[in-house]
Formats: sequence, C-alpha cells, structure tokens
Amino acid sequence: MVTVRGRDGRVLEGISVKIVFAIPSHDLVAEQLSDKDGKVVFHDLMISDYWISAEHAGVSGTVAELLPVADDSGSEWISLKWPEGPIENAQGVAGHLLVGWQKAPLTETDVWLTDTVTGKEVGRTATDKQGRFSFSKQDPGLYVLHIEERRDCSQYQCKIKGRILVEVDPTSKSAEIQRYGLSMTSCGLGGIKDDGSLVLFE
Repeated sequence: MVTVRGRDGRVLEGISVKIVFAIPSHDLVAEQLSDKDGKVVFHDLMISDYWISAEHAGVSGTVAELLPVADDSGSEWISLKWPEGPIENAQGVAGHLLVGWQKAPLTETDVWLTDTVTGKEVGRTATDKQGRFSFSKQDPGLYVLHIEERRDCSQYQCKIKGRILVEVDPTSKSAEIQRYGLSMTSCGLGGIKDDGSLVLFE
C-alpha cells in the first residue's frame, strides 16, 4: 500500500503513482491515482526489484524502492511525498535569470508558468537584455516555472532548460525568486547560490 502526502503532511488525492522495473528496462508495470485518502494499492506484483514514484501535472514527487515478497507478511507500506525538490517562496513570480558562476544575464530565453493542480499554462514571456522576467499577479499557490533557451545545443554546451517550483505567498519575505547562476548538470537544471553551493531543480 502507498500513501501520498503533501509537504504539510496532508494526504493528496489524484496523484499518479507509477511502478517501473528497477533493472534493466525501467518499463512501466502499473499506474494508479491516489484515492481521497491518498492511498494506492497494487496487487499481484511478481517478485522483482521496482521503483515506485509519485507525479502530477509534470511535477515529480519522491521515488522509493519496492521489494515485494512471496507472502502477505512482507507487504510494504510506503509513504511518498509530492512535490519533491527545492521550492522557491516569493510574493510573485518574477526575477532575474542568470547563468554560471559569473551570473551573467540569461537572455533570449522563453519562460512560462503552469499550475501544478491542473497542469495548464497560465502565462508566458521571455527574458529581456538583463535576464529579467515577470508575470502578472498570480493567486497564492504552487506553480511551475519553465525555462528554455532559444538557442540550440552545441557540440560543447547544452542549452539551459528546466523547471523551478515556485510557491506564491503574499506573506513571503522575498518579493522575487532568488538569483541563481543557472547551469546544466548531469542531473538536470542546477542553480549556483551566492555561497557557491549548488541546488538541483527538475
């Protein structure tokens, strides 16, 4: 049995829970939506190694290992969290997109916003010559900020592309999202903080 919970611990309904083979194919084995109690039950899984994960509106949740056994005594109870990863908290969805350790302006970059509940696009814009962007006032809630450079990847450099979760909160101390030096890593979009540490987004 799987239970899906939000960051505040509340159970979540309608979250897609997927099971895939851990090795070697990663093929999808089963998929169900969590019920009103945040629960999903999978029956009759063959004995194998699996990965189980939560996802909704293109936003990932936690991933866990699932190891079913032959008898009921080994049934696993797994708690998954959605969403997973760093979340920006700000009064609105605006800021500067910068690139690399030097934090140079990230220009000619498309930026769009989607709602994490419906997955629908709620706004689209592009960065200016200073790498700045902004959206009109959004209702409080959780959104996905999508970022994609217009240039193509070269032989030596991939374009900046990825997603940042943004929680719009009128009481936030930050008017805009943080100024990261964005870069592409082997794990996806990375943001270099002022202290030189790296945070990984989707």
